[in-house]
Amino acid sequence: MGRRMIRFSAAEQSLLDELKAYQKEGCGIYLNGRASYPYEVVNACFREEGGYMRDLVGDEHAVIRRIDFIRIRNGK
Repeated sequence: MGRRMIRFSAAEQSLLDELKAYQKEGCGIYLNGRASYPYEVVNACFREEGGYMRDLVGDEHAVIRRIDFIRIRNGK
């Protein structure tokens, strides 16, 4: 069986490309504290209800080493 192709909107593809580039440079990608693949973050950010806050974590040279996506719940 073949792999299923997922089509992304322009905004989703932009975030996916950005996260893949960070990952290629050795930056960790995290979703709610769990190491994740870029496509998992894109799926969560665009398909789940509520929003996500991006937290950039740098080293002593101000180089981004980790990006945390933290779910922000609506006040319901």
